[in-house]
Amino acid sequence: MLALAAANPDWLHTFKPFGPMHAVVLLAFILLTGGSILLARRHARTPRERTLRRVLSILVWITALANLVWYALPMNFSWDKALPLQMCDIAVFCAAITLGPAWRPCRNLLFFWGLLLSSQGLITPVLEVGPAHMRFWLFWSLHFAIVGVALYDVFALGFRPRLTDLRFAFIANFIYAALVLAIDIPYKLNYGYIGPSKPNAPTIIDSLGPWPLRILWMFLIVMTLQALAWACFAGARRSARIPSPGTNP
Repeated sequence: MLALAAANPDWLHTFKPFGPMHAVVLLAFILLTGGSILLARRHARTPRERTLRRVLSILVWITALANLVWYALPMNFSWDKALPLQMCDIAVFCAAITLGPAWRPCRNLLFFWGLLLSSQGLITPVLEVGPAHMRFWLFWSLHFAIVGVALYDVFALGFRPRLTDLRFAFIANFIYAALVLAIDIPYKLNYGYIGPSKPNAPTIIDSLGPWPLRILWMFLIVMTLQALAWACFAGARRSARIPSPGTNP
């Protein structure tokens, strides 16, 4: 706390990306997520793991609904934040469903949107308020839930993306962009970060040039990342099926 106060005397009210508070938050994420995964793997296919999953599911549902209600309250309402149209707003409900009925399309979007895209919120957070403000806790709980459950699904529950999952994600990308742009453009909003405005905090979007050309670069980057993520798991599965020379298949 002393280090935080020395680096940023107003740390309770302001948040600076890449500062000491950011490091503390990321450390908390690593410990919580890593601990949950290790615990789940240790008690895999046992009632303890199922209990852990139920508890995590309840916490994620609370997080998702708290974000939805908070920004809908009249004192907090603004058209650029209140509508649940960000990918994170969708991914957090996918995370809650993944820990429950584990519906494949939700696990799919949690992997390709949550793990690959919402993780940018951990690295380059669009946040300016500190822990004295409710928005600080809502922002971090939302991203902890999405990225944490996505990692839990991969390393504890064994989710592996298939080619059909990648195809589904590509289609979902285009449907989402079409729906969001239909709102962003006429009202000059920035849902999905593909609207004509940009976040106040520094992000990778700053290096992609002016709008609307940056939408093209964003799509190319996103779809390339999704394809590479699928290819990594596909390559690992293929390697596991190929016996080493001199061994008996």
